[in-house]
Amino acid sequence: MDTIRFAITNPVKVTVGVLLLILFGFLSLNAIPIQLVPNVDKPVITVTTTWTGRSPEEVEKQIIEEQEDKLKGVSSLRKMTAEASEGRAEIELEFNLGVDMGRVLQEVSDKLREVPEYPDEVDEPVISVADAANENAIAWMILTSHDPDFNIEQLRDVAEDRIKPFLERVDGVSEANVYGGRDREVHIGINPARLAERGITFSQLRESLQRDNVNVSAGDLRDGYRDVRIRTVNQYEDLDQIRQTIVVDTDRGPVRIEDLGDVKLTLAKRRAFVRSRGSPAIALNAIREAGANVLRVMHGSRDGKQQGLRQRIEMVNERILPSLGPGLKLTQVYDETIYIYNAINLVKWNLLIGGTLAILGLILFLRHIRPTAIVALAIPVAVIGTFVVMSAAGRNLNVVSLAGLAFAVGMVVDNAIVVIENIDRHLSLGKSPRQAAYDGTHEVGGAILASTLTTLAVFVPVLNMEEEAGQLFRDIALAICAAVFLSLIVAVTLIPSASAIWLRPRVASQGFRRMAEGLFGISGIAHAVTVRVASLIHALTAPRLSTTGARIVIVLLFTATSLIGAAWLRPPSSYLPDGNRNLTFGVMLTPPAYHIEHNQSIALRVEKKLQPYWNTNSMAETASLPF
Repeated sequence: MDTIRFAITNPVKVTVGVLLLILFGFLSLNAIPIQLVPNVDKPVITVTTTWTGRSPEEVEKQIIEEQEDKLKGVSSLRKMTAEASEGRAEIELEFNLGVDMGRVLQEVSDKLREVPEYPDEVDEPVISVADAANENAIAWMILTSHDPDFNIEQLRDVAEDRIKPFLERVDGVSEANVYGGRDREVHIGINPARLAERGITFSQLRESLQRDNVNVSAGDLRDGYRDVRIRTVNQYEDLDQIRQTIVVDTDRGPVRIEDLGDVKLTLAKRRAFVRSRGSPAIALNAIREAGANVLRVMHGSRDGKQQGLRQRIEMVNERILPSLGPGLKLTQVYDETIYIYNAINLVKWNLLIGGTLAILGLILFLRHIRPTAIVALAIPVAVIGTFVVMSAAGRNLNVVSLAGLAFAVGMVVDNAIVVIENIDRHLSLGKSPRQAAYDGTHEVGGAILASTLTTLAVFVPVLNMEEEAGQLFRDIALAICAAVFLSLIVAVTLIPSASAIWLRPRVASQGFRRMAEGLFGISGIAHAVTVRVASLIHALTAPRLSTTGARIVIVLLFTATSLIGAAWLRPPSSYLPDGNRNLTFGVMLTPPAYHIEHNQSIALRVEKKLQPYWNTNSMAETASLPF
């Protein structure tokens, strides 16, 4: 089938096809998830085990070494890193690219079950699969109180049990984390003298508490034609039950906890703290689900059916916090969508400016309105059609993919320029617009096909790369490939079809040419500059080109000058460009032996230095100090 002739003889069908492509492009644009950077899959599994109150040495010897001995046999394991801290063991397993994470996750779980035993009071190991898209929070919130006498640290349980689940119910939020505050604990203060008087050891005291604070199944009891299951419920629900716990039975009667000391509900030992603007606070963050639209997660759907994170924060301030204490407020201090909007708008403007400059360049060189307008059609059709390809490929919209579109703006007009210039040449030979459109496009069809294939040959291999760099630049390669390929389709269908209808003999458009030359002197200036530069180069090189050696020396001189200039002007290299998210995390490492009070005194000195920067109305610049 002759595609070019079909497009010329069926302009209505071509127009409908273009309109459908633009329509589906806008629909795909609304459906594509929007985020800051592309997803980069990292085959990493983290095993976290908590042993509250234990030193790093105990954690290393009794947990990490036992787990490492079993996990080192996991298949496809590339690297294993372990870290022991106070009350916490963390082992990070890095696997080879392309590994089946489902199989590896099951194998890691099976290996952990082979650990002989853990010490008492060790929590069950938690296995998590790292996701690079979820490493950074899309929002940070600070819970504070305007009342200086209110102890905000006692609200950690409320933040964990009420605020955190409320925020996690937002569509697209995978989890919310709570930092700061102190959990509630029951403290039993025992008088050693009373223990000694009754001959009771601490081991007997501990065993009595562990023995009584359990719910045990007592089996079945036949009741007529039914079997009734019996369960003894004895877990502690209030402090009085703890006080009445019998430690031992003596001749003088049972000895209870209340006979040996006092029982009270208080806060756990402070192990960390969060301060905001010079006052204690509790920090929360929100992590998005993989593939979720960050803008929709933050602001909700346009029809109002889906609430966003910002609406949920307002509801927390209206419904939950007023009943908990005076002056409580949950304030959002960081919003990733602000940076996303700025980055995307910057790329949009660059794309628009690049397209405008490309059109202006076409006007300067073609000097005709109609051919320029026809070529300009290739830019929006190819760019908008690229969104259909990206949506079908399951990609998301980010600064990297938009940068690819910005790069492609100048490339998508190449095929159209070649076609329209050749059509204009055939038109100047006296042919009719329809015949000139067919002959001109058919003549250069092979050339633009070869040019497009060479461009695709550069970027298509990036689509098949599985390494981290390949995943990072896959979006830009896909955007450029889709845009350039669509520009080829446009060049052999839309351009000849529009040329056959819109183009006129060249005499009809001489008015614009004379106007451009008369107003701006564009042709005269360009011609004069070109002649002077050529004359200068000829004057410098012609007397010295009498021998082959002189020519080689001059070529080498120009080549060396170009290479040295390129090396001198080359900017510093980096993995990714630096960006300003209006968020600064400062990490201060203190010696391990420092207790929390001393760390807080150091933090207060740093806080005093940062105090001048607190007075700002920008949400993203609010200062907070988590430790």
